[in-house]
Amino acid sequence: MHLRQATIADADALFDLIQLTIHTCYPAWYGEDAVAFFSKHHNKEKIVQAICAHEVYLLEEDQQILATGSTQANSICRLFVHPQQQGQGLGSTLMDFFEELLFSSYPIIQLDASLPAENLYKKRGYRVVRTQEQASFSYQVMEKAKNTI
Repeated sequence: MHLRQATIADADALFDLIQLTIHTCYPAWYGEDAVAFFSKHHNKEKIVQAICAHEVYLLEEDQQILATGSTQANSICRLFVHPQQQGQGLGSTLMDFFEELLFSSYPIIQLDASLPAENLYKKRGYRVVRTQEQASFSYQVMEKAKNTI
């Protein structure tokens, strides 16, 4: 398994992985409107912008992208693990990397937790700081302070 920063050449594969994960996993937790919101929110243009800002990382094996995540200032964003690879520690591997990276510069890390990922973050010491309401669903904004690692 190899962890590396994404390049523009990875944009299509990252977009495909993110969309596959949203459309495979999110319908068990959210209605159609919410799935459409997340799908549109994680569009290719935003992924390309994040890659160009050097914010996107990925885990790959045999040149296949298995998981991805990004940072923006003190936030962890867009953490997705291929549906067939979930439960194998890839999300935790990315979180370990991001926490080390961000805590080297910030005292607090924030993230927006989708329902499928909320328990993963709670187990890692993140706490809910507020609920963000959308038209037909809500999600948790969570944070973790450096001294809780």
